[in-house]
Amino acid sequence: MSACPWDGFRPAVMQFCGSQACAWVAQPPSTASCAAYLLAAAWLVRGGPVARCFAAAALAIGVASALFHASNAYVFELLDIASMYSLSCLLVALAFRRVGAVFWALLVASVAVILGSVDAGNGLFGAELAAGIGLELVRLRRRGVTRLPRALGVAGALFAAAYAFWNLDYYGLFCGGHAVWHVLTAGALAALGRHFGSPLTAASPRFNIR
Repeated sequence: MSACPWDGFRPAVMQFCGSQACAWVAQPPSTASCAAYLLAAAWLVRGGPVARCFAAAALAIGVASALFHASNAYVFELLDIASMYSLSCLLVALAFRRVGAVFWALLVASVAVILGSVDAGNGLFGAELAAGIGLELVRLRRRGVTRLPRALGVAGALFAAAYAFWNLDYYGLFCGGHAVWHVLTAGALAALGRHFGSPLTAASPRFNIR
């Protein structure tokens, strides 16, 4: 019997529900659903500088996640999680005036965590997302905004639903849930890009993408 295309790679640590195909695309549904990130990137890239930062994160996640689910290989698993941090670290960094410096410092620290334990990856991603959205809510309240912006609310709701499907799939309760996670998080990413890239939000002097 001939070997499978990815047999020369160390298998991924996290294994999701569903069979693994002995093919160049080991997990077809989870691989195909990564196209949602590319669509989000294509939509966001037409915006301003901040929206294009979110577009870059969406592109990175789409490519890295597709490689991971096509191969089920550890090296691409690390790349996938690291690409997710490009979004969560951006969210946190936008709460500070020196966005670039905070982003890269936080990204390096986050990647160091998953090099020690891949299992901590998704939990850390969720914590950073919550921190980033929380900091934005604090900023809005200080500016006198009492009503939750629609795009930010949509992003939060989509992330919450996405995490539910991620866990349902990971614990074998709903196979295919990981593909749903991709679609929902891509939608949440697009909503975040819309919120932070809006003229009112991006006009704030704290947005210094350097």
